[in-house]
Amino acid sequence: MSSECSWFVLLRRKKFPFDYEVPNAVTLAAIEEAESGKLKSYDSVDDFFKKMKL
Repeated sequence: MSSECSWFVLLRRKKFPFDYEVPNAVTLAAIEEAESGKLKSYDSVDDFFKKMKL
């Protein structure tokens, strides 16, 4: 679907041309935790596997 067509649907129907869901409380908490910088990070996938002993 072209962007012009998408805008037409949005403006004419006053709704998005696709289904979406609002995140629940658990998902919102996970997003906030990830954005806070408190999660562990790894330099690479190999680094992750090494630290997880996989």
